[in-house]
Amino acid sequence: MADLELDGHRWKPAGRWWGRGHDGRSLEIDVVAEPASSSGPILVGEVKLSLHATELPRMISQLQSKVEQCPLTRGRPSQLAFWLPRPLPGGCTVPLITASDVFRPTA
Repeated sequence: MADLELDGHRWKPAGRWWGRGHDGRSLEIDVVAEPASSSGPILVGEVKLSLHATELPRMISQLQSKVEQCPLTRGRPSQLAFWLPRPLPGGCTVPLITASDVFRPTA
């Protein structure tokens, strides 16, 4: 995630997070990265092999719920994102990172 920039923000290397949420239930988040600067948001996201545009509102709501339950993100500004193999048709209210964004050709 060190090369990823969204809305002018960068992040430290990302990893998965799993543990107990504030409600005591198991919680897993695919992508969590601390901000590169002290004032940036924490990056929180999910990786999906397939996702239909009609599923996006539900997926965003589920990810927002995970952010609210996660002890690491509670009370901190967060940037939501989804990782997909290819772009979705139409617009989206959260960033969609595709395989071409991650695997850029080297010079």
